[in-house]
Amino acid sequence: MLNNGSTIECQHAVVQIGFLSAKDTFLGLGLTLNDEGAVAIDPYFETSRRGIFAVGDVHGDIKLIAVAWAEGIQAAIHAFREITSPFWLNEKRLHDNKLSLIAERLSAAAVQKRE
Repeated sequence: MLNNGSTIECQHAVVQIGFLSAKDTFLGLGLTLNDEGAVAIDPYFETSRRGIFAVGDVHGDIKLIAVAWAEGIQAAIHAFREITSPFWLNEKRLHDNKLSLIAERLSAAAVQKRE
């Protein structure tokens, strides 16, 4: 329940508070971990599993509550956009699509230059 009295329905929420990482929990969720054993995320704080976001100590090097709070706000914004935007207007997919279009254009230019 939120402080305004409304509720948000979800299947699961993993909240970890403290300094010890629950590596087994993350592996059990099927999340990709980096070389240091922390949860791997993309620039949108999304993990290797779509719809699961990670902030704070579980992924980062800076172990400060202020950093976790700030990342939590950013992740919430990205999660909200993920569930409310149509697929073709989703910021993350538009960005990824732009990168793939640039790569396609570079490949086409390289082929033309060889010919």
